[in-house]
Amino acid sequence: MSQNIYCKPVLKINNVEVQHLDSVKFSDTGNNQLQKLSATITEPDFENSKLFNASVEFYLNYGSSDGCPIFRGFIKDFNPSGTKLTINALDVRTLISGQNAFPVVIDDKKNYDGQSVPAFLMDVIDSMNHDLLKTTTLNDIDKPVFMTNIRETGSAYDIAVREINKALDESDLFSPLSFEFDVVHLENHSSIKIIKQKLITSSPSQNFSYHDGIITCTYKDRVSPSFGITDTEDGSQVVFEYGNAPRGNVGINIKGQFKSRGHAKEALIPRVLHLQDTEKDISLQVSKGFYTNLGDIVKINVNDDNLNGQYRVTSKNISFAKQNVQCNLQLNKKPIIVSDYILAA
Repeated sequence: MSQNIYCKPVLKINNVEVQHLDSVKFSDTGNNQLQKLSATITEPDFENSKLFNASVEFYLNYGSSDGCPIFRGFIKDFNPSGTKLTINALDVRTLISGQNAFPVVIDDKKNYDGQSVPAFLMDVIDSMNHDLLKTTTLNDIDKPVFMTNIRETGSAYDIAVREINKALDESDLFSPLSFEFDVVHLENHSSIKIIKQKLITSSPSQNFSYHDGIITCTYKDRVSPSFGITDTEDGSQVVFEYGNAPRGNVGINIKGQFKSRGHAKEALIPRVLHLQDTEKDISLQVSKGFYTNLGDIVKINVNDDNLNGQYRVTSKNISFAKQNVQCNLQLNKKPIIVSDYILAA
C-alpha cells in the first residue's frame, strides 16, 4: 500500500520528529504483555548516549492524522550501524514492570490490606508523578480482587498481573470471562485500564471477507483442555471432566486453597470452560481494521464452514517499510457448545 495515499507514519523521540524513518514494527500480543516497537532510522544527529530510556511516540496516521499515538514508551536498547540506528522500545508500563522498575515493598508496615488491585496501582503510579504514565483510565472490576495479606517486594505491575489473573466473571457459568490489563495512549500521556473479555456473541467491530479486508488467511486447530485437576487442603484430588476428548486428553492444573471438594470443583469448572473457545489460532493479513483493539470481536465470512464465525482479536502486528504498511491480526476462539460437557464426579 502506498504511504502517500494510505499511511504517513510519524515517529518522535523525546518529542522530536524523526525525519528519515526507514522502518517500524509494532507488536501488541495482549495477555498483560507490554507493547513493543522497533524502528530503524537514518538520523546521524541523534546522540546515542542520550537514547536509553528516551521517550518514543509512534503515530500510524492511516487514512488520516492521528490525535493520539498507537504507541508510547521508552527506548530500552539501540544499535547504531553507520548512518542508521535501530531502536527497541517498550510501552510506558515498563516504568512499573520487570527488573528495571523500582521495586515496591509491601510489608506489615506498608501494605494494601483491604484495598483492590487498581487502588494499589493507583497509589504506586500517582506517587511516581510521571508525565507520561497516569491513572486516567484505571478502573475497578465487578468482583474486585484485593491485596489483603500480600507481603513481598517486586514490581508493581507484575504483582498486579498475578492477582488480576485470579479474577473471573462467572455471571454465566458456561461463558466465564477473564480480565487483563491494557494500555491506553491518550494525547499527552498514557494510562492503564482493566478490560473484561467480551462474549464471543457480541456485535463484531469488523467484518472480514476475501472481498473486504482479508489479504491472506491461515489457521490451525488447537486442542482445548478436556479436564481440570486440583487438590484440596487435606490432599484430596478433584477432577472436572467434560466431553469424550475425541482429539485426546489435555488437562490443566489449578492451584489454590480449597477447603472442600465442592469448593475445588466450583473453581475448576469455570476455568476449564473458559478455555473451551480456544480451538483455533487464526492469522489474518488485512487491509482494514488497523485500529482494532485487542479483545474486540470480529466476524469472518469465507467459503469455509470450519472458519466462518466470530472470533476475538488476541494480538496485532503492524509494520511499515519501503512506503508500505502491513497489518496482521491474530484471532481465536469459537464459542463452546454447552451440551457437549460432562461433569465428572
